[in-house]
Amino acid sequence: MEMTLLQSIIFGLVQGVTEFLPISSSGHLVLVQYFFGIDEPPISFFVALHVGSLAAVLIYFWRDWLNIFGIKKDMKMYQKNSKLLLYIIIATIPAVIVGLIFNDRAENLILSPIIIALLIVFGSFILFLADKFSARTRKMETMTLKSSFFIGIAQVFALIPGVSRSGMTIAGARMCAFTRADAARFSFLIATPIIAGAGLMQFKYLIADGINGVMLVGILVSFAAAVTTIHYFLAFIKKVSYAVFLYYSLGLLAVVSITFYI
Repeated sequence: MEMTLLQSIIFGLVQGVTEFLPISSSGHLVLVQYFFGIDEPPISFFVALHVGSLAAVLIYFWRDWLNIFGIKKDMKMYQKNSKLLLYIIIATIPAVIVGLIFNDRAENLILSPIIIALLIVFGSFILFLADKFSARTRKMETMTLKSSFFIGIAQVFALIPGVSRSGMTIAGARMCAFTRADAARFSFLIATPIIAGAGLMQFKYLIADGINGVMLVGILVSFAAAVTTIHYFLAFIKKVSYAVFLYYSLGLLAVVSITFYI
């Protein structure tokens, strides 16, 4: 289908905001199509939106990445743990392996809006439990091989459409007793290779279709929304528990259920 400018803005905004919040970007993009009666956009459009999200996380954490690769050495957390690059790789491997094996099956799953909303609630509930009953003492510089692998296993569940990647990885980090802020930061860092890898696998669609003006607007909106979300989320989560996302997802389920059956 040919996207309109308004549709591109809506999709870009939803992608940018929900990619880094623990409420599933893929699930919300499906629900946007449902609520607004929009036919499914071409794959190249979704690839373009992910380019915006990838640029956001790279630019926002540019200083972190320079420290991780040893180009700069001005952040204490990376000075105290020189193996964080290794741990980011370890946390990425399980999802990469499972994704390569089952990705086509996962992408071809056709789930109803109700099922999508239920899966968003499921992810939010897991995060709520992990946050409520976990200690809050560990900082990211104490990351270990065992912890990073556990977080990587948690990320595998996000291959199910509607289950949030950031929600699962933050939940995994909270189960390993990392603070809310550091759990979120590590989740955002390991999002970089995952988003980049998924984008490279489907980049052929973007090359084939090309980037037009409407698609470029979607990329820019996704980028701006993602940068803003990351910034305020890291500050927000230091003061408020993850329960707010469970309440949101339950409200979303109620709205979807009412509209679906009426």
